[in-house]
Amino acid sequence: METFQENRHPVALEALARYGHERKALLPVLHFIKDHLSYIPEDAIRTLALEMHLSPVEIQGVITFYSYLPLVRKGKHVLHVCGSMACLLKGADENLKFLCELLGIAPGETTADQQFSLEESHCIGWCHRAPAMLVGHTPAVEVDKDLLNRIVKDLKKDEPFAGNWQEEI
Repeated sequence: METFQENRHPVALEALARYGHERKALLPVLHFIKDHLSYIPEDAIRTLALEMHLSPVEIQGVITFYSYLPLVRKGKHVLHVCGSMACLLKGADENLKFLCELLGIAPGETTADQQFSLEESHCIGWCHRAPAMLVGHTPAVEVDKDLLNRIVKDLKKDEPFAGNWQEEI
């Protein structure tokens, strides 16, 4: 017979131990879980609801408000293509289409090998260097097909993308 504590999600408990059980800790706790698991699983939501004295619906409302807190497992490498007007005018839609073809997935999907997830994002704050995207949390600016090929090739070899936003304009 399982005890009360055994039904708790261990990563959720670790996050609560670090940030506390108060309502104001919810976002840091959710970020911690996402950073460790790449998504927020249902059993973690139940653990948070019980431990923080919130309803699961309240927690899901916060999660669904923020597009970067996914409810489904993402790939090892998450590519966020910016879809702001500035990026669209500079070719972001062509970049997205190219990535779909290169990876064999549509936006919102993950490759079968769990290596890549492709997401469309709203403005990521790099309009002045459009088109832009995030490779994980790292900005890629002035993105073209050559850069996309290099990013995917390097990530497939587990070579991290350091970003190109530091380069001179």
